[in-house]
Amino acid sequence: VLLPVAGFAALAGRLPLLAALAGVLAALWMAATHAPLVAQALDGQVAADAAAWHSAPGFALVVLTSAAAVLAWLDEGAQR
Repeated sequence: VLLPVAGFAALAGRLPLLAALAGVLAALWMAATHAPLVAQALDGQVAADAAAWHSAPGFALVVLTSAAAVLAWLDEGAQR
């Protein structure tokens, strides 16, 4: 289902924005699936350092991919 969308986006010149938004979606999924682990660490059920080390990449990717999406969106607007 993503292939026709990507094809349309490439024709419309929006592939960088589409890719960035797909990255944001993946990062949000990664962070959301690790949120219960953080809650368990705050409750003392798992080691806090292990939970932080395991969960940090997901939350960092949310920030980085969101920044990439904003930059792609601004670049798309500047090209028009």
